[in-house]
Amino acid sequence: MNQEITQAELKKDFLYDPDTGVFTRIIRRGKAETRVCNCKTAAGYVLIGYKCKRHYAHRLAFVYMTGDWPIGEVDHINNIPDDNRFSNLREATRRQNCANMAARVTSRSGVKGVYFTHNCPLNPWRAEIYLGRNIFLGNFPTIEAASNAYAKAALQEHGEFAKYG
Repeated sequence: MNQEITQAELKKDFLYDPDTGVFTRIIRRGKAETRVCNCKTAAGYVLIGYKCKRHYAHRLAFVYMTGDWPIGEVDHINNIPDDNRFSNLREATRRQNCANMAARVTSRSGVKGVYFTHNCPLNPWRAEIYLGRNIFLGNFPTIEAASNAYAKAALQEHGEFAKYG
């Protein structure tokens, strides 16, 4: 991927504050001067132009702090895409990163893994979890009961990466 960039190169050209997650470019034009890197994508991720390419700040933060490129993805624990504090970042597989996603904004229930169905009037709330395919967890009389079923399954399957509620 972008593994030609080393930790030493990053530290020569940028300052990174792991407590705030902010990258600052070091500019050398006769005098030392700095500029905060805060260009964002439409989804809210911070992009940094470096060596004629665009790089996600959360991936550069990982290299800056560890010296290694992440093998998989870098997950924002709190789901805020521009919160690049090092304590908020962790290496993850694609499946783990997806498990940590919140409910979709188009979700009618507002709860991840919970859907309303007209097919079962006594138990209209359906819970499902995606594990390579949708797994039916049951129909429930309340949204809370369906949410609890999803939460239990998510914790069992995804552990610390589970996002529910």
